[in-house]
Amino acid sequence: MENECNLVTIVKDGFLDTTLEEPQRGLKYNISVLVEKAKKEKKIDNFMIIREDDFFPVDWEWRVASKNTGVEKESFVLSRELRTEVALSNANIKTEFNGFSIPVSNKVTNELSKKIDVDLGTINMPMRFRSTKHFTINTPLSATGKYNFVDVNRDFTIIDGIDNFLKSGYAYSVAYHDAYLDVSHEGLPISNDAIILINEEKYNDLKQNPLFIKQLNERKVVIFRGEQHLAINMILSQMGVLPSKVGFQYFEYDKEIEDIMKDSLKNLAEKHNLYFDKSHAALNNNPYGGKGHFSSYIDDRNNDFNESINDFLEFLRKKFPKYKDLIDFKALNESYYSTKLIRKVGIYNLLNAIDEYNIKALDDFKKRFVNYKNDRKNINLELSDIFKETIKIINNYYRKEEYNNFNYEDRETLENLIRLFFHSDTVMEQLNASRRLLELLQKNKSLNQMFINNEFVSERKDCKFK
Repeated sequence: MENECNLVTIVKDGFLDTTLEEPQRGLKYNISVLVEKAKKEKKIDNFMIIREDDFFPVDWEWRVASKNTGVEKESFVLSRELRTEVALSNANIKTEFNGFSIPVSNKVTNELSKKIDVDLGTINMPMRFRSTKHFTINTPLSATGKYNFVDVNRDFTIIDGIDNFLKSGYAYSVAYHDAYLDVSHEGLPISNDAIILINEEKYNDLKQNPLFIKQLNERKVVIFRGEQHLAINMILSQMGVLPSKVGFQYFEYDKEIEDIMKDSLKNLAEKHNLYFDKSHAALNNNPYGGKGHFSSYIDDRNNDFNESINDFLEFLRKKFPKYKDLIDFKALNESYYSTKLIRKVGIYNLLNAIDEYNIKALDDFKKRFVNYKNDRKNINLELSDIFKETIKIINNYYRKEEYNNFNYEDRETLENLIRLFFHSDTVMEQLNASRRLLELLQKNKSLNQMFINNEFVSERKDCKFK
């Protein structure tokens, strides 16, 4: 079967097996057609944003990662040592005699620990805050190489058109290996035309959940078997989208097509006043003099995760007051102190306490998430425009090095307001931060203009302004 662009349709009845010869032939053919078309037109104009994720986007919206939007099972050193102690206990291996530790070889503990549930001892922690949401463009995540140091082959892959991204007013930068935008104020809607790609084995597990299947039925779903990156490229190619990366066994891009792809995306960035290939990493965690985007620097100053750690430790101290002096950051993150705490409190006493805390943490999160979604409904068109304009001003503040126009005290005040603008939980708090931020920037701009116009005159006669 071929479409009107003479491209082979590779996905059949919502299923794709990348291991078969026919789909692989289809990929080769489609790539050759798309390369020929791009060379003839000297451009490409079909762009898709792609995101692989273990968290399915609720209500078809990409939201900020924060304490209000997600919980993750975090495995600390304490979690690992608990699994080890359970494994040794199950094997009736003694680790202590008359108060002295009995060493056990790493080989033995590693083998025994494989039999223990990897989630045992994990602690429900909020998602680490990230004001941005990241995508690849026309590219499987696994093909981005060393640029993205993140896990690949995640549970879900969502392939969507780029229009919502570009029209959002929150986009920062585009590149084939990384495109990102702010979502700390408004989420990014997933279009009705998006494609959900799921591994066959994962889908067989998930289809037992009728609510999840009901949600999936709202979009086109492709179940695949084999290599994820191949499945993505096969889907892109049949949609008339030229993948930015393909293996040599399918097609070898020459310099001409590589230049066409690069120039086409650069033109798209210029058209929409976006950065092209702006690294998200702030050099040395500092935007001043660095090449990275400011949002990474601001995000890293969020303290919600550390506050949740303190909350967990305080919970354990109240649970086990006799051993409160042993319950600290070291007990959570250093093997010696973790093991000491486990053997004093008891393996299962500690595991039961963690289970109790996890239930509490999950219940607290559910309440926060409901409040968060309801609060975001307060963003009308006027507030949306204010937030977008504020982001543009903050972007210029770092890009044009406007911080050099401020003294140290005002600079610190500004950065704190910027942090509040992105990190605050409610719309009103973000709006208040925006107002105070803009007032301070405008005040400084007015003072600078007065200096330039010689309007600022000191009472000291020996002060001269040029």
